[in-house]
Amino acid sequence: VAQLHKWVADQRVHYKQDKNSATDKQDCIAADSSTTVKNSKKKAPPLKLSQDKIDKLKGIGFEFDARDAKWLQKFDVLLDYKKKHGDFLVPSNYQEDLSLSNWVANQRAQYNLYMKGSKSHMTERRLKILTDAGFPFSASEDSHQQEKNEDKKIQQEEDKVKFDAK
Repeated sequence: VAQLHKWVADQRVHYKQDKNSATDKQDCIAADSSTTVKNSKKKAPPLKLSQDKIDKLKGIGFEFDARDAKWLQKFDVLLDYKKKHGDFLVPSNYQEDLSLSNWVANQRAQYNLYMKGSKSHMTERRLKILTDAGFPFSASEDSHQQEKNEDKKIQQEEDKVKFDAK
């Protein structure tokens, strides 16, 4: 497991180096053209991932950003909760994942910071994922949605009773 962990971390480092290499190359070219350093030892070029390797890793769902990977895992737990309970109102004593309610509250707080233009961990990608899932960015929206769902269920049951009676 330790070797796999190191390998995964290495892939992420190499990927980030590739992403930053265009900027680094421009900086190096500018530095080389403006100064000459005698007898300096050059660092070995960083290992890079080929586009083929990047595509293969992406193809199996590999997350190059460890924070995003952790965020997506918690999001999956939230989706499981939604399937079981029909809402996003995670109680603080939810036994399957005691930290899920804090994570939900944090997403709402980060969204509010993001909307104010303040520093936030909310990204466009995360916002889209949450929005596409129907995540309400306030607990009151979620309560309102839960009430609508309950009213809809009651109406469906009443309609079924009326249909069966006919």
